[in-house]
Amino acid sequence: MINTTKSSARIRNSLEAIARNVGTAIKSTTLIQDMHEFIGAEKNIPSEPTLISYMDTLERLMILEPLPAWTPRMRSKVGLRQTSHLYFVDPSLAVVALKKKPDDLLKDLGALGFLFESLVVRDLRVFAGKLRGRTYFYGNYDDDEIDVIIDLGGQKWGAVEIKLNPIKSETAADNINRIIKKIDTDKVGSPAFKIVVTGYGNAKLIKDDVYQVPISFLGP
Repeated sequence: MINTTKSSARIRNSLEAIARNVGTAIKSTTLIQDMHEFIGAEKNIPSEPTLISYMDTLERLMILEPLPAWTPRMRSKVGLRQTSHLYFVDPSLAVVALKKKPDDLLKDLGALGFLFESLVVRDLRVFAGKLRGRTYFYGNYDDDEIDVIIDLGGQKWGAVEIKLNPIKSETAADNINRIIKKIDTDKVGSPAFKIVVTGYGNAKLIKDDVYQVPISFLGP
């Protein structure tokens, strides 16, 4: 377990670095560089082995919940990314780690967007779990990404993009369809659903069987 008496500052700084990079496939070395950039106090920055042990403990304590990579069969030889995306179990933990207030987030829509993504990932995990499904992210070395893949087993799966602003839904729909063409659906099956989850707006068909679904519509 973590010695909180001696290491509280380093743990706090580690949590802040994770919160600044939530939803990304970031390496421990990059998190340490982040701390050097934002903190600079060497004594309060953990070594890489120490940071890894912190993250392992935080995961076992159900504070962190990484989103693993989905590895379907591909039509092309493009490689798939394997590093999990970092998420807190609840996005409110990231807000606390960053010491942000509502007004702060409204002034930083980029950060708010990442936190919204974390909120949707949390909810999708809950709903997928009720269906005995698993959640993943998709990423390849052509820099293609789909925010969430929900795998229900038996070649039943769906693709989810997450956009706080519904004005980006059409671009997100194009992204989903473009990437799915690279996946060997003869082996893994065609997606059962394709949706873009937004912060607000109407539920509607966008194009090519991709639906816009505001977060308020998510539920059992």
